[in-house]
Amino acid sequence: MRLLRICRLILIAVTFYACSTKPVSVGELDEIYVFADSSDWVDYEGALKSFFSKEYLMPVPEEEYILKYRPFSDFANYKHKSNIMLLARLDSNAPVSAEVNSLLNEEVMESVKSGDGFYIPQENVW
Repeated sequence: MRLLRICRLILIAVTFYACSTKPVSVGELDEIYVFADSSDWVDYEGALKSFFSKEYLMPVPEEEYILKYRPFSDFANYKHKSNIMLLARLDSNAPVSAEVNSLLNEEVMESVKSGDGFYIPQENVW
């Protein structure tokens, strides 16, 4: 009888714990999924790779991060990934830019436009 009570308590505790946790992000730690409008990706691919994909000399050369471009139409399939980058322009109405602009308030946009800000961290956006 006592064992049954303990099992019930454990089951209840696990149920409440499972309901209160957020989904875990998945993906390799060295992969960054880049969502950008196609013209922006063409313009900035080289600069991003030179910064994030530095090669380390190992027995087999390895990149620090592997950048993987994805079209914004696939974004819903990648929200659970560990490393996501949205590359956008504030003066564009293309899909990625429109999404980023919708996430920013006027004060932040002015800060970025004036050059005072360039990195905008956001937690739990989705």
